[in-house]
Amino acid sequence: PSLTLRNAPGIAIGSQTAFVALPGGRLSALALNNGGPRWEVPVGDPRGTTELERISDVSGVPALGSRDICAASYQGRIGCFDLLNGNVRWIKEFSSDVGVNLDDAYVYAADIGGAVTEFARDTGAVIWRNDRLKNRMLSAPIAVGKAVAVGDYQGYIHFLSREDGAFVARLSTDGSAIQAPPVSTGSSVVFQTKSGTVVSIVAE
Repeated sequence: PSLTLRNAPGIAIGSQTAFVALPGGRLSALALNNGGPRWEVPVGDPRGTTELERISDVSGVPALGSRDICAASYQGRIGCFDLLNGNVRWIKEFSSDVGVNLDDAYVYAADIGGAVTEFARDTGAVIWRNDRLKNRMLSAPIAVGKAVAVGDYQGYIHFLSREDGAFVARLSTDGSAIQAPPVSTGSSVVFQTKSGTVVSIVAE
């Protein structure tokens, strides 16, 4: 595409397959042994008349589960797809520039306006939506203990209840934006700021 997001899309690695998020709204599955294509699906389709309107890159690193993979696109959609053949499990209109995360039951995503949404992983039904972080340029949300953690452009990490999305806590870091996608280590989650601070958080 003529224009793409500044955020580079990512790659998730499965046992035999690399799942590649691409500009233009495509999600591709490639064989690890030779790079051959297994399947490709549209997460977002370019729409509109100007190049800005037609940006529809898949954003962030696709979220890989045991039987499905989930992804979101800018000015496009969010959805989950079958690992083996790319068949759509569910897909909804959505716009994100930071990607998604998942756990055993839910998919978590922050849209470009700053709303955090929890979707049912099997059906895509909206469980809750918190829109009280508008225009805070959020990171991808990530589950930690009984909460969902999400960073913002001022270095704050907000914790929302996994049950209903209500605020339960907030931590400050160094005042610079949470920039890199958060990473789960199993017992904790790790955030990195634009200024280089690395923070590991354990849920009690």
